[in-house]
Amino acid sequence: MLACALALLATPAFGQEADCIEDLARSIESIQRGRYPALTRCLRFGNYDNCAETDAHSAAHENELRRRLTGTKSDCVRAVDAGVTLDRLGPTECPAAGADCDVAVGAISTLDDLAECAVCVLLGIDRGYRQGLGLPSERPDDVDDRRCARSLAVVAGKSGRKGVKQAFRCARGGVQPFACPADATDGTRFAKALAVIERKAGKCPVDGGGQLTGVGPSLCDAAATTRAELAACVQALMRDRVCRTVNFGLGQSQDCDAFAATPR
Repeated sequence: MLACALALLATPAFGQEADCIEDLARSIESIQRGRYPALTRCLRFGNYDNCAETDAHSAAHENELRRRLTGTKSDCVRAVDAGVTLDRLGPTECPAAGADCDVAVGAISTLDDLAECAVCVLLGIDRGYRQGLGLPSERPDDVDDRRCARSLAVVAGKSGRKGVKQAFRCARGGVQPFACPADATDGTRFAKALAVIERKAGKCPVDGGGQLTGVGPSLCDAAATTRAELAACVQALMRDRVCRTVNFGLGQSQDCDAFAATPR
């Protein structure tokens, strides 16, 4: 049995399968690098009510993913040509993911389908995060309110990138099934990044009784009334986003609702 397993690991198809999965993971990280700054640019320039879900920067990363998965010289094409089935590289049916991807893509029968599913799913995850963050539709007049919203978005984005990268690094060089869930336990890079959110939320305006004022009460579906509650809400949003991204990229089924609700 061990000899058979070692023989499988030595086959070219195994290496191409692992390389394809790593290409998908790297492309997902690239799209995140495009999407997080897109939101912060909107906040920087005051485009609260006109912030495109996909701007030129994130679109370029989406096209990069398509090339990595479907280009004639891609590891994924070589893997499929070597006999690796698509279900080894991603889902067989594209999940809805908050963007109707199950309708837009549906069944995955080609690498093109997988690429379009990945682009759609990542858009849906980003959309859910933005809706959960609940930024005001109009640019706040107060400079402290603007600083509060932007700083939270910036540090949250950084924490999300670290959480995803941490899980993908765990999976590097392997194939499904993976055991690399999103992990925010003490000492991990993701946990340390989440802690920064607390410090930034601690600078959001409050009244004499410690209640959020200005933009604060509108964030997180108006569920937060104090700085601590605001930090916890943004942290939960990022844990959820990271978990869903990692689940898709690595074909895992971590309970993201439970992971998001776990106190840091």
